[in-house]
Amino acid sequence: MSNTIVLSVSGQNGVDIPRRQLGQTVDTAGGVPATVHGTNGTNANESNSGQPGGFLCVELLKSKTRPEGFVVKTLAQVPGNRVPAVTEVLPHRDVILEAIGGNGEPGHRGADGQVGLDGALGRAATGERDATPGTGGGHGGNAGSGGNGGKGGNGGKIEIRITEEDTHLLLATSWDVKGGVGGRAGEHGEPGPGDDLNISKAGAKWVSVQMHRKLRGKDYRASFNPEVFDKAVRPTTAVVRLANYRANTVQDMTGRCECSGGTGHCTGCDAIPVFQTRVRLPAADGAEGQKGDVPATSLLSGDDGMPGEGTIVVTSKNGKATYRSRYRLELVDFDVEDENEDGIFEPGEHLFVRRIRVKNTGGMPSPKREVKVEVEPSGYIHSIDSNEGKTFIPSILPGQTPDMAILGGPIYKETAAIALRATMPGLNRRLKHFNFQKLIEIQYPLELQNINPLDCVAQGSVNKIALRIYNKGMKSFGSDQINARRAEVKISIPSETGFLRASTEHETWVQDVTRYAGRVDSHSSIELVQLSKISHSAKDHVYADIRIDFYISNPCPLSTNPQRMGVLQRLTQSFNLKIQVSANYVHDKEANVLVVTNAKTPSDQFEAIGDFVRKDLGLKMQVWNISLYGGLIHQYDKAAENHESRPKLVLNDYRGKTIIFLGNKFGHFDTKDQSVFHLCQSRVIAEECFAGSFCLVLGAAAEKNQREAWLRGAVFPISQKTSDLAEAVSESSTFEDEVTLATSICQKIISGTQVSQAYCIQRTPRWYYGGEKRTVQLQAKLTQKHLAAKLPQERFLVCPVFSRADGDTSDSGYVAIWHGLPFSRYICATEPRDLQRELGKPPGLHPFVSFNIICALPYLLRINHLCSFEHGHNEDSSIYPVKILDAVQFSLEEE
Repeated sequence: MSNTIVLSVSGQNGVDIPRRQLGQTVDTAGGVPATVHGTNGTNANESNSGQPGGFLCVELLKSKTRPEGFVVKTLAQVPGNRVPAVTEVLPHRDVILEAIGGNGEPGHRGADGQVGLDGALGRAATGERDATPGTGGGHGGNAGSGGNGGKGGNGGKIEIRITEEDTHLLLATSWDVKGGVGGRAGEHGEPGPGDDLNISKAGAKWVSVQMHRKLRGKDYRASFNPEVFDKAVRPTTAVVRLANYRANTVQDMTGRCECSGGTGHCTGCDAIPVFQTRVRLPAADGAEGQKGDVPATSLLSGDDGMPGEGTIVVTSKNGKATYRSRYRLELVDFDVEDENEDGIFEPGEHLFVRRIRVKNTGGMPSPKREVKVEVEPSGYIHSIDSNEGKTFIPSILPGQTPDMAILGGPIYKETAAIALRATMPGLNRRLKHFNFQKLIEIQYPLELQNINPLDCVAQGSVNKIALRIYNKGMKSFGSDQINARRAEVKISIPSETGFLRASTEHETWVQDVTRYAGRVDSHSSIELVQLSKISHSAKDHVYADIRIDFYISNPCPLSTNPQRMGVLQRLTQSFNLKIQVSANYVHDKEANVLVVTNAKTPSDQFEAIGDFVRKDLGLKMQVWNISLYGGLIHQYDKAAENHESRPKLVLNDYRGKTIIFLGNKFGHFDTKDQSVFHLCQSRVIAEECFAGSFCLVLGAAAEKNQREAWLRGAVFPISQKTSDLAEAVSESSTFEDEVTLATSICQKIISGTQVSQAYCIQRTPRWYYGGEKRTVQLQAKLTQKHLAAKLPQERFLVCPVFSRADGDTSDSGYVAIWHGLPFSRYICATEPRDLQRELGKPPGLHPFVSFNIICALPYLLRINHLCSFEHGHNEDSSIYPVKILDAVQFSLEEE
């Protein structure tokens, strides 16, 4: 680190920032407090945040005096005057540019609360007053709140400017723009303890003396408290003194003494002492002072500062380019070969280091100057001093290597220019007119072509994957020789999907197979066939990922060391084949719904439809994959019972039931962007609807005009022009009036032979109707009105056809009638709707889609849903969800 020069515009740490001198908030100089309670501790001051890093813009220049040194020229700096204008970096020394955010100041500690003062002492009890209690001790002061740690300052910005020719100087230059570290949290102060010096005085106990004597028939009492006169005199002494006092008084002997009711005195008329013990209880002690409170708030450390930004601005002839990090060249791999190619490294033998792979993991191209690479000598390895002992690394773009493997289906092909240069010796100058260049195409000799797997395969089926390898070189590729080049194809399939056949000789099925190409002649191709077997337990309508990788050995002869064989192979092409797995169709007479899918049906959409039909509606559903069988024709097994051997349209088995087509686009053999509108004619759908089928196309992806034309063709399957209808219609379909026409159609409906058909009504024109044209128009109105009254559930298209004049002859006009799809039949095509996705639940159908599926159910089936209840409960309830019943009821009300 001593060889590193630091140029810093870092922010100042919070602890180093001068703080304003604050006045003393607590008088600790011995002043008399206002109360006995302790003073609260002062809160800690707010910690200083670290200052943000500054801005430093420098330019790196080559040193004019020292070839291996360089100069750092300061272009701008904030704050100023911290970095020298010019700094010369000596050879083999590094420079680091710093714009680090300052660290936050640690949080301060709150002041401690002061101790509560002593309570006042109580007074002792006497004969005249009670004892007084001591006052309570003072409460301790609350602890002061500590401070949070200061925030770290954000990192600053470093900008390095350099020319494209001098980018090698960045190897000795680095920067640091990290944010400052937040200060640690402070601490709360300690609360002050309360005081307990609040003692009261004791009580008092004494003996009182009362003197009883009668005077003139009355009792006189005199009390004497010895504590009042002399606390040292005992009660007995006080009585003697009192008796002597009374005995020495002047006696009046006249008459009777007071004892006998007279006025005289006698010695026996002394006062009688009565002794009484009196007590005053001690007072209670004062309450102890409480300890101060501690702040309940938690103290936090300061947040770290955000890192700053470092940029490199490279100036070239094409302008300026900005990068966020330097280049970083890493050695990835290289090969070592012996001189005689026998795989033994002998003493004294030359070694060749080839296929050196260097990767630029940095964020900018490496320097234009070629980096010299040599073998580092060791105890057994010596380098060669000639040019053969060194090589040079060219400029490498970020994230790449000069020898990067090419992935992906398209074959690798690049164009490069080769130029020669000549230097005049002595002058060391290039010849000016050596400008001729030649373009070459860099590519591999072999190409993997025409991988055409099936779009859809059945569960349990064995299928072929055909591969074609083409050699576009002028020389044969590969042979039976040991050192010949080699090409191989690696194929893998997931275990949950199926297996691959390991070889043609043994019935071994594995997940990974390697097929060797062998010899491929010039401008010719060979084919490889790989068998795959799909598991019977593979999930229906999921896509199996089959991986195909094509490897070609390096242009040099192969090493005889088998441990190096895998390293010498180069991946040239890679394919991910997605093949849909579908279940085989097995007809079930009890199935209510047929879903026609294709190779591009999303697996989540298929599962959502299956869950809705099977679980929510409680119906059996069959699936026909149009891509698996190539159409809608079912080739029945001849060995199966109760089936004819001739092909049959699979839709015929679901007359009177629901048929759901998925209308998304998919590839059909060599035709792209096909849909059910291309593969299923509207006339076929019309026949099924006439037979009672309910048809629904979900998510029709075709254009609006094509979709509407297909629906019109299904409702009115017209196959001829209106003007040519009279010639195309048979005699049995031509009637004289609308009454006979309606009668004939009613008979067909009753007999069950109702189909879409064209009819004609030809009637002789009457002059009183206004001529021929007027007669045809009137007949068309009468026919339309009569059919609507007699057959309101049937759909008709009535059109008047006027006569055509051909010379002197003329054809009489007629009324053309097309019997279309009845109103009671259902055919609908909806727009695409996305699945509804909720967290933790499988994808579900959009309510618009689920409602259209319910509308496509036969009427009787929907009525049965409304009338289905669970028996055996106190209150019968439907076996279907309420939302299903509401949708069924609404669909019936709408129709």
